[in-house]
Amino acid sequence: MVLSTTGGCVLITILISYTDLPLPRRRRQAYADVLRHSHNNIQGTSIEERPKSVGTRAEFGHWEGDLIVGTRGTRTVCLTLLERKTRYVVATLLPTRHAAGVVRAIDNLEAMLKDRFSDVFKSITFDNGSEFSDFKSIERSCADASRTRTKVYYAHPYRSGERGSNENANGLLRRAGLRKGKDLGKIPAKVFDRAVRWVNELPRSIFYYAPALEMFEAEIGMQLIL
Repeated sequence: MVLSTTGGCVLITILISYTDLPLPRRRRQAYADVLRHSHNNIQGTSIEERPKSVGTRAEFGHWEGDLIVGTRGTRTVCLTLLERKTRYVVATLLPTRHAAGVVRAIDNLEAMLKDRFSDVFKSITFDNGSEFSDFKSIERSCADASRTRTKVYYAHPYRSGERGSNENANGLLRRAGLRKGKDLGKIPAKVFDRAVRWVNELPRSIFYYAPALEMFEAEIGMQLIL
C-alpha cells in the first residue's frame, strides 16, 4: 500500500501481484463428440470403467495426472498429480516427456511412501498422452513386480473436464511461477518449490478456506509433503 497526496487529497495505491488476482472465467470449448472407447490409442482402462464413487470425491486416494510443458523446443516438463478429494498437488520436474520418466517419478513416490503407497494412490486418471501410455509399469509395484500398487484410468480425448481439478491446479502453478513461454529446466528449485507450496497452502472456499495441505495431512494422519 502506498499513500500520497495530490491537491489536498490523499490517494491510496494498493500494490498487488498477478497471483493475488482471481482466476478469469474460461469459456467452455465445444468439442465434437467422440466415440466411446476412442481413447484406445492407449490400451488401458477407460474412465468409463472407473467406479462411480471416484467421481463423487467421497473417498480419499484417487488422483488425476497431467504434464505442464515449457516453451517450444525445450525438453523439461512438469508432472502434476492432484488428489481429487483434498485437491493436494504433487509436482516434479522430468528431463523429458517420455513414459519412462513418468514411471520413474511414480516409483520414487512409492519408495517414499513404502507400504502406504497403495492407500494414498488408489487410482490415477491420466489423459491420452504417450507419456502416460505405460500403464502396466505405473500400476506394477517397483518393490514387488508381482503386486499391483495402483489402478490407472484414461480420460476421453478432448475431454479435459474429466480431469478438471488437475487442469485448474496447473493453471494455479502457472500463476505461481511456471509461466508459459518459460524453459522449465531453468526455473530455480526454490522458485519451483515455492510455486507448489503456494498452491497447496492456498485457502480453498470449498473447504471453508482451509488449504489443500491441511486437508491432505488430515486424511493421511501425519505431516507429509510429497
